[in-house]
Amino acid sequence: MHNKIASLRKAWALSQAELGHLIGRSRTGVGHMEMGARYFSLDVALRLSALFDTDIADIFPDHARIGIEALTTRLAPLSIQLEGREGLSSERKRELLASFSSRFGVADAGI
Repeated sequence: MHNKIASLRKAWALSQAELGHLIGRSRTGVGHMEMGARYFSLDVALRLSALFDTDIADIFPDHARIGIEALTTRLAPLSIQLEGREGLSSERKRELLASFSSRFGVADAGI
């Protein structure tokens, strides 16, 4: 999957070996990550995010898009389940779904 690890690494004038040292991976492992040929843990993604002081979604735009699409497909059915339900927890769930819908421009969320 596409990511921005290589461009961020180069912007900070780091070699693959140096970046690997900072995040606890080998030079070869960094190369594989940059090519999108290897999956890695959330821990490594968080290290990259902290190191480059940027959001994980900015480093891994394809992953963020896939996550948003997966959540979006589940949004309307949950919203339908909440219809007619009263109470604070149902209201909080509706607020969460509405917030998600507005942030990501989800149309016809059923809210």
